[in-house]
Amino acid sequence: MFYVKFLVPVTDKAGQAVRSEAWDRLAGRILDVVGGFQQTRVVAGAWRSDSGQVFHEESREYVMALDSMRQVADFLALVDWAAAAFAQAAMFVEVAGIPEVLAPPG
Repeated sequence: MFYVKFLVPVTDKAGQAVRSEAWDRLAGRILDVVGGFQQTRVVAGAWRSDSGQVFHEESREYVMALDSMRQVADFLALVDWAAAAFAQAAMFVEVAGIPEVLAPPG
């Protein structure tokens, strides 16, 4: 068994708080795909865009335990779904201690 995690910003690109219905959909999707999760904390961070603009944001951290490496593909599909659902160009993920800022495929 090993841990995976990803971060989801708590505000949208306009700075408005993400609606509770969106968090409920995400929780349901995680339960469907992985079977359980911990929403451990809100983390603060910053990142620089390709154009040099610095963005500051707070994100919810979701942590899950996978039983097998075979589940990683399903986890990454979940992250891609979340990126689209929350209008994110990329998502911070960690798989078995290996971090990556992951852009959707394509």
